[in-house]
Amino acid sequence: MKIRRIALALLWFAMAAGYVSARTEVLFSPDDKPTTRLLECIKNTQRRIYAAVYMLTDKTIAEALIDAKKKRNIDIQIVIDKISYDSIYGKGKMLHESGLTLFVFDPPKTTTKTRAWGAGPIMHHKFALFDNILWTGSFNWTVAANRANQENVIITDDYEACRKYEGCFERLKKLSAQKVAEYRTPQRESSAIETFIHAWKNFTHKDTIN
Repeated sequence: MKIRRIALALLWFAMAAGYVSARTEVLFSPDDKPTTRLLECIKNTQRRIYAAVYMLTDKTIAEALIDAKKKRNIDIQIVIDKISYDSIYGKGKMLHESGLTLFVFDPPKTTTKTRAWGAGPIMHHKFALFDNILWTGSFNWTVAANRANQENVIITDDYEACRKYEGCFERLKKLSAQKVAEYRTPQRESSAIETFIHAWKNFTHKDTIN
Protein backbone atom coordinates (compact mmCIF):
# COMPACT_ATOMS: atom_id res chain seq x y z
CA MET A 1 0.00 0.00 0.00
CA LYS A 2 2.84 2.39 0.86
CA ILE A 3 4.60 1.66 -2.44
CA ARG A 4 1.40 2.32 -4.34
CA ARG A 5 0.97 5.68 -2.64
CA ILE A 6 4.53 6.66 -3.47
CA ALA A 7 4.02 5.61 -7.09
CA LEU A 8 0.83 7.66 -7.36
CA ALA A 9 2.54 10.67 -5.79
CA LEU A 10 5.42 10.42 -8.26
CA LEU A 11 3.01 10.08 -11.17
CA TRP A 12 1.09 13.16 -10.07
CA PHE A 13 4.33 15.13 -9.68
CA ALA A 14 5.46 14.06 -13.13
CA MET A 15 2.15 15.14 -14.66
CA ALA A 16 2.30 18.48 -12.87
CA ALA A 17 5.85 19.03 -14.07
CA GLY A 18 4.93 18.14 -17.65
CA TYR A 19 7.00 14.96 -17.83
CA VAL A 20 3.98 12.82 -18.74
CA SER A 21 2.25 13.53 -22.03
CA ALA A 22 -1.34 14.66 -21.67
CA ARG A 23 -4.07 12.56 -23.20
CA THR A 24 -6.25 14.45 -25.67
CA GLU A 25 -9.45 13.54 -27.47
CA VAL A 26 -11.16 15.60 -30.19
CA LEU A 27 -14.81 15.39 -31.20
CA PHE A 28 -16.89 17.12 -33.86
CA SER A 29 -20.64 17.37 -34.07
CA PRO A 30 -22.91 16.26 -35.51
CA ASP A 31 -20.76 13.32 -36.71
CA ASP A 32 -19.32 12.28 -33.33
CA LYS A 33 -22.45 13.00 -31.24
CA PRO A 34 -20.51 14.63 -28.35
CA THR A 35 -23.44 14.33 -25.93
CA THR A 36 -22.80 10.59 -25.65
CA ARG A 37 -19.23 11.26 -24.52
CA LEU A 38 -20.40 14.08 -22.22
CA LEU A 39 -22.81 11.75 -20.46
CA GLU A 40 -19.95 9.25 -20.00
CA CYS A 41 -17.83 11.97 -18.39
CA ILE A 42 -20.65 12.83 -15.99
CA LYS A 43 -21.23 9.16 -15.15
CA ASN A 44 -17.53 8.42 -14.57
CA THR A 45 -16.79 11.45 -12.41
CA GLN A 46 -15.90 10.50 -8.85
CA ARG A 47 -15.39 13.82 -7.10
CA ARG A 48 -16.34 17.08 -8.82
CA ILE A 49 -17.95 18.69 -11.84
CA TYR A 50 -17.23 22.40 -12.29
CA ALA A 51 -18.83 23.74 -15.47
CA ALA A 52 -19.38 27.07 -17.20
CA VAL A 53 -21.91 26.63 -19.99
CA TYR A 54 -23.60 29.33 -22.02
CA MET A 55 -26.60 27.33 -23.25
CA LEU A 56 -27.81 24.40 -21.16
CA THR A 57 -31.13 23.24 -22.57
CA ASP A 58 -30.73 19.47 -23.05
CA LYS A 59 -32.92 17.75 -20.47
CA THR A 60 -30.95 14.49 -20.71
CA ILE A 61 -27.75 16.26 -19.67
CA ALA A 62 -29.52 18.10 -16.85
CA GLU A 63 -30.96 14.83 -15.54
CA ALA A 64 -27.52 13.19 -15.64
CA LEU A 65 -26.10 16.02 -13.53
CA ILE A 66 -28.94 15.74 -11.04
CA ASP A 67 -28.45 11.98 -10.86
CA ALA A 68 -24.70 12.42 -10.17
CA LYS A 69 -25.51 14.79 -7.32
CA LYS A 70 -28.28 12.79 -5.71
CA LYS A 71 -26.94 9.25 -6.13
CA ARG A 72 -23.18 9.77 -5.87
CA ASN A 73 -22.97 13.09 -3.99
CA ILE A 74 -20.68 14.61 -6.60
CA ASP A 75 -19.63 18.22 -5.91
CA ILE A 76 -21.38 19.98 -8.80
CA GLN A 77 -21.03 23.71 -9.38
CA ILE A 78 -22.29 25.30 -12.57
CA VAL A 79 -22.03 28.84 -13.95
CA ILE A 80 -24.64 29.61 -16.59
CA ASP A 81 -25.59 32.65 -18.59
CA LYS A 82 -28.91 34.14 -17.57
CA ILE A 83 -30.49 32.95 -20.85
CA SER A 84 -30.20 29.40 -19.50
CA TYR A 85 -32.11 30.46 -16.40
CA ASP A 86 -34.66 32.88 -17.80
CA SER A 87 -35.63 31.23 -21.10
CA ILE A 88 -38.33 28.57 -21.39
CA TYR A 89 -35.74 26.18 -22.83
CA GLY A 90 -33.07 26.70 -20.18
CA LYS A 91 -32.57 24.07 -17.50
CA GLY A 92 -31.17 26.44 -14.88
CA LYS A 93 -34.31 26.42 -12.74
CA MET A 94 -34.50 22.63 -12.99
CA LEU A 95 -30.93 22.26 -11.72
CA HIS A 96 -31.42 24.80 -8.94
CA GLU A 97 -34.64 23.21 -7.73
CA SER A 98 -32.84 19.83 -7.65
CA GLY A 99 -30.24 21.16 -5.20
CA LEU A 100 -27.26 21.77 -7.48
CA THR A 101 -25.00 24.75 -6.76
CA LEU A 102 -25.86 27.20 -9.51
CA PHE A 103 -24.30 30.58 -10.35
CA VAL A 104 -26.04 32.91 -12.80
CA PHE A 105 -23.61 35.19 -14.62
CA ASP A 106 -24.77 38.67 -13.72
CA PRO A 107 -21.87 41.16 -13.60
CA PRO A 108 -22.30 44.65 -12.14
CA LYS A 109 -24.07 47.20 -14.27
CA THR A 110 -21.78 49.23 -16.51
CA THR A 111 -22.17 52.13 -18.89
CA THR A 112 -19.28 51.18 -21.17
CA LYS A 113 -19.86 50.49 -24.83
CA THR A 114 -19.01 46.84 -24.26
CA ARG A 115 -22.67 46.50 -23.25
CA ALA A 116 -23.86 46.09 -26.83
CA TRP A 117 -27.32 47.60 -27.31
CA GLY A 118 -27.50 48.03 -23.54
CA ALA A 119 -28.03 44.31 -22.90
CA GLY A 120 -24.69 43.66 -21.20
CA PRO A 121 -21.99 41.00 -21.63
CA ILE A 122 -22.83 37.32 -21.80
CA MET A 123 -21.10 34.30 -20.32
CA HIS A 124 -20.18 32.49 -23.55
CA HIS A 125 -17.91 29.71 -22.24
CA LYS A 126 -18.62 26.02 -22.78
CA PHE A 127 -16.20 24.13 -20.57
CA ALA A 128 -16.24 21.71 -17.67
CA LEU A 129 -13.81 20.06 -15.29
CA PHE A 130 -14.65 16.43 -14.53
CA ASP A 131 -12.27 15.65 -11.67
CA ASN A 132 -8.95 16.36 -13.42
CA ILE A 133 -10.24 16.12 -17.00
CA LEU A 134 -11.04 19.23 -19.02
CA TRP A 135 -13.88 19.43 -21.55
CA THR A 136 -13.89 22.55 -23.73
CA GLY A 137 -14.76 23.82 -27.20
CA SER A 138 -17.69 25.43 -29.00
CA PHE A 139 -20.23 22.80 -27.93
CA ASN A 140 -23.23 24.10 -25.99
CA TRP A 141 -25.12 21.53 -23.93
CA THR A 142 -28.12 21.45 -26.25
CA VAL A 143 -29.81 18.98 -28.56
CA ALA A 144 -29.13 21.24 -31.54
CA ALA A 145 -25.40 21.32 -30.81
CA ASN A 146 -25.31 17.52 -30.77
CA ARG A 147 -27.53 16.70 -33.73
CA ALA A 148 -27.37 19.60 -36.14
CA ASN A 149 -24.70 22.23 -35.49
CA GLN A 150 -21.07 22.17 -36.57
CA GLU A 151 -19.27 22.17 -33.21
CA ASN A 152 -16.00 21.00 -31.69
CA VAL A 153 -14.92 19.51 -28.37
CA ILE A 154 -11.46 18.94 -26.90
CA ILE A 155 -11.06 16.63 -23.90
CA THR A 156 -7.70 16.60 -22.15
CA ASP A 157 -6.08 15.80 -18.82
CA ASP A 158 -3.31 18.37 -19.37
CA TYR A 159 -2.46 19.62 -15.88
CA GLU A 160 -1.68 23.23 -16.82
CA ALA A 161 -4.80 23.58 -18.95
CA CYS A 162 -6.97 22.23 -16.13
CA ARG A 163 -5.34 24.59 -13.66
CA LYS A 164 -5.97 27.65 -15.83
CA TYR A 165 -9.56 26.72 -16.55
CA GLU A 166 -10.19 26.20 -12.85
CA GLY A 167 -8.88 29.72 -12.25
CA CYS A 168 -11.24 31.04 -14.92
CA PHE A 169 -14.12 29.18 -13.29
CA GLU A 170 -13.42 30.79 -9.93
CA ARG A 171 -13.35 34.24 -11.55
CA LEU A 172 -16.68 33.59 -13.26
CA LYS A 173 -18.23 32.65 -9.92
CA LYS A 174 -17.18 36.02 -8.51
CA LEU A 175 -18.92 37.77 -11.42
CA SER A 176 -22.10 35.79 -10.86
CA ALA A 177 -24.93 35.87 -8.37
CA GLN A 178 -23.68 33.71 -5.50
CA LYS A 179 -27.20 32.47 -4.95
CA VAL A 180 -30.02 32.31 -7.45
CA ALA A 181 -32.10 34.32 -4.99
CA GLU A 182 -29.63 37.19 -5.36
CA TYR A 183 -30.02 37.12 -9.13
CA ARG A 184 -33.79 37.32 -8.86
CA THR A 185 -33.96 40.32 -6.49
CA PRO A 186 -35.73 43.44 -7.85
CA GLN A 187 -32.43 45.37 -7.91
CA ARG A 188 -31.08 42.95 -10.49
CA GLU A 189 -34.19 42.56 -12.64
CA SER A 190 -33.59 43.60 -16.25
CA SER A 191 -35.78 46.19 -17.89
CA ALA A 192 -38.26 44.96 -20.49
CA ILE A 193 -36.02 46.31 -23.25
CA GLU A 194 -32.91 44.60 -21.85
CA THR A 195 -34.75 41.31 -21.53
CA PHE A 196 -36.00 41.50 -25.12
CA ILE A 197 -32.56 42.40 -26.52
CA HIS A 198 -30.82 39.65 -24.56
CA ALA A 199 -33.39 37.08 -25.69
CA TRP A 200 -33.10 38.21 -29.32
CA LYS A 201 -29.30 38.01 -29.28
CA ASN A 202 -29.50 34.47 -27.98
CA PHE A 203 -32.30 33.46 -30.36
CA THR A 204 -30.10 34.36 -33.32
CA HIS A 205 -27.66 31.66 -32.16
CA LYS A 206 -30.40 29.13 -33.01
CA ASP A 207 -29.19 26.81 -30.30
CA THR A 208 -32.23 26.66 -28.05
CA ILE A 209 -33.74 23.27 -28.89
CA ASN A 210 -34.38 21.40 -25.64
